[in-house]
Amino acid sequence: MQLAIGLQKIILTPIGTMLIGMRGRVDMIGARGMVRMILADRDSTGSKITTRISIDCGKLFDGEKPELREINWVWKIIQESPVRGFIDLTEESLMKSILAISNY
Repeated sequence: MQLAIGLQKIILTPIGTMLIGMRGRVDMIGARGMVRMILADRDSTGSKITTRISIDCGKLFDGEKPELREINWVWKIIQESPVRGFIDLTEESLMKSILAISNY
């Protein structure tokens, strides 16, 4: 999808839905950079990778059972600096992202 704002063009490119830890990603590309938007758990504030070892048909090596809970999927923006993390996609954060990657 392409957005035209005055003479500026912003391209929204869907990346996929089969991604680790998220349900989808869309990259927003402008003349001055790129912003990544992801469909992630509402409670997620950044990337987190957990590794578990399973043997004997699903019995966990450390004896713990993983916590099962319903995930509330929401759109978030991957913040690149100063520290990489996720911020909620709001009208204000979307506008700031558009301005950051365009020539305005």
